[in-house]
Amino acid sequence: MNIIWSDKLKTGITKIDEQHQFIVEALSGVQVSKLKGAKLFNLLINLQAYLSTHFDLEESYMKDTNYPEYAIHKANHDKVLQDTKNILTQNNGNHSPSEVALQFVKYMQRWFFEHYQNTDIKMAEYLKQNIDKINKS
Repeated sequence: MNIIWSDKLKTGITKIDEQHQFIVEALSGVQVSKLKGAKLFNLLINLQAYLSTHFDLEESYMKDTNYPEYAIHKANHDKVLQDTKNILTQNNGNHSPSEVALQFVKYMQRWFFEHYQNTDIKMAEYLKQNIDKINKS
């Protein structure tokens, strides 16, 4: 499953949309990247770190607005971070960086699409109704 950024993926929350767009485009970039070995692996590590930053933003918005499904949403974020860490740490000589990258991208694209449709849209609707409570700093 390839995901291509389009306006259909927008939540209506600017910072979240900008970060979602970066993630989708970064995953597509990994697929066409000519990077090999350690450089490719470092790109994946940096992308996983960016995911953590993105999740921190969403979670701060959910806390600011007392989002009722915060715990479930955060648990989903925690799981994807653990799953991607597991994918990255399997790079123990049995899997090439290209194989790890392919597994990482496939997992993240599938996860992003499902998470976006089933979780982020619902969260965004709640956030938009409570936008005045979001810490603007």
